[in-house]
Amino acid sequence: RFIKFYSHHQQRTVMNFDLFKKLAQETFPYLSCLGLTVAGEPFTNPNFLAQLEVIESYKVKLLIFTNATLMPGGVLLTRLVNNLSGLVVSIDAATKGTYEQIRRGANFQQVINNIRRFNSERSSLDKEERPKLIFWFVLMRKNIEELPEYVRLAHSLEADGIGVCHMTVFHKKLENESLVYHKQLANHYLKQAKELMDSFGLEILDFPPLFDENKYLGSEEKEQNYHNSCRFPWREAFIELNGDVY
Repeated sequence: RFIKFYSHHQQRTVMNFDLFKKLAQETFPYLSCLGLTVAGEPFTNPNFLAQLEVIESYKVKLLIFTNATLMPGGVLLTRLVNNLSGLVVSIDAATKGTYEQIRRGANFQQVINNIRRFNSERSSLDKEERPKLIFWFVLMRKNIEELPEYVRLAHSLEADGIGVCHMTVFHKKLENESLVYHKQLANHYLKQAKELMDSFGLEILDFPPLFDENKYLGSEEKEQNYHNSCRFPWREAFIELNGDVY
């Protein structure tokens, strides 16, 4: 029911390229940054190369969200890095065993190698022009004890920042993975991870509050006001696959 409610266009997974070009003409001259996906993997899009050409022609910066299993190499990686504002990599564990248990079919070492290739490519740019590398971690019972080690891993892989959020439970069989049933354990590792992030100077893109505590472990501004204002009317918009704007 949730998936049907979420999208009126669940059978369609890729935006029509003619529509993409029309949206580019109407909006790209006014954008500072563009994200190509919301919940999908951009490197599976058969139109990705054609979209990249359009993006390059408008000189719009890209923000890519990816699981990094299909990161391009060679000339395409160079083009990508030159057009990125940031790469957000979704990795939900610090060890091979836990990672491959959560993300079935993926290879942990291959993902790490892909990130290292990305770092090697972006290091060729001047520091102020380099795209940021952000690690994104979805919290669950299966991986919460690895969160501090994950922060160390991100730091060792030259990440600029980390985002952390709770898992959304879509199926009852995953219910016990929610940390609402493991609050004390979650608080213990959240505190450790936050201390490490601060010690490494990592930017915090998102970080949940402790359970049953009124302390928010994010930036100083967010600690004062956890319920932040909605930024969509002023800074962002979401365009559906059929062109509807939210």
